[in-house]
Amino acid sequence: MRHTLLGDSDDTPDGGLAAAYATLEEGNVRAAYDLAAVALSAAHGDNLRLHARALACLAHCDRIQSRLRRASGTSRKASQLFEQPGDAHGEANALTTLAHVCMLLGRNDEAVEAALLSVALCKTTQPQPPAVLALNCLGLAYSWGVGPAQAMPGDTAASLLHRSDTSMYKVKPRPRG
Repeated sequence: MRHTLLGDSDDTPDGGLAAAYATLEEGNVRAAYDLAAVALSAAHGDNLRLHARALACLAHCDRIQSRLRRASGTSRKASQLFEQPGDAHGEANALTTLAHVCMLLGRNDEAVEAALLSVALCKTTQPQPPAVLALNCLGLAYSWGVGPAQAMPGDTAASLLHRSDTSMYKVKPRPRG
């Protein structure tokens, strides 16, 4: 499926950002990056939430393409912008990307800090897949940076996954019991 630079049926920056994520899901990271860049330009700094969401998408694309230093800076900026209007969900997602990137860069203390902040923000919302990712990232950051004894949050991620909405996943978690 091909998406236009400002979306298929929604010629707004939000529609363009939705198209960016859909394109990313299809595996076309370069096109997704371009769509997110257009959405960022359209935000003109006037729409703080859209600006932050576009930066978060760009950071995610950069992470996938192993542009780790750029992903680090962009996800950090996105998390700061999400914080201003109090968007805990967006901030947590940006911090999870930051934690993942910092682990890959070997900046384990930063990874642990970003993951801890993300987990704390996720606790303010209902259980959902981003909380599972945040806890998983925290477990990995602890394991890589501090030691396996600190990696217990991974157990919590597994239990949280069973309580969250997994309808968006193609592969479902096994029922417990």
